[in-house]
Amino acid sequence: MLTLIATLLGTVVGALATLGAAVASGRFQREGAQIAARAQLQSDRRQPRNDAYVVVLDRATRLRDRVGTDLYEDTTVEEERALEETVKNMGWTELSLLGPSSVIAAASLVRSNCLEIIDQMRRTRVLSQRFLATDEEDTVAYEAAEREYSASVDQIYEVGRRLSENLTIFAVNASAALNNDGTRERRRRWRWRRPQ
Repeated sequence: MLTLIATLLGTVVGALATLGAAVASGRFQREGAQIAARAQLQSDRRQPRNDAYVVVLDRATRLRDRVGTDLYEDTTVEEERALEETVKNMGWTELSLLGPSSVIAAASLVRSNCLEIIDQMRRTRVLSQRFLATDEEDTVAYEAAEREYSASVDQIYEVGRRLSENLTIFAVNASAALNNDGTRERRRRWRWRRPQ
């Protein structure tokens, strides 16, 4: 009789252990599949993001370099239009869709700075023409036009400095987004779920 009870208890314990192992195994397989799926999704997102980030960095850096020297040269109307087209064609819509939000926010600042630089270039060109047209003998008007022009050039340098800072922020956020391979998951405590 005792052997029969011991045999039944052994069978029940064995069945429970098998059931527990099957549940744990299924959970670990499911988590492994989720990690693999997240990694594949991130991989599929990586190349389009990389392409969009490179376009923004390349074109915005060229604009920053254009105004980053101490020997600023006035623009022409054609150059301003070309720069404006370049900024508009940086793929802002695609970038906004590709995300993540930290990159979108940084890109928005970069875009604003680029457009602000172009507007300031336009203003500086007009002030330069006014300064060059001012009669040197009218010292008051000449000095005022020179101060206005000089202040406008200084403003270009200031916006260029802000663009440089925002490009760095953009690059750091873009790099973090590209380095996220999707395998890291927030740690959750394993707990039984109550049926609802």
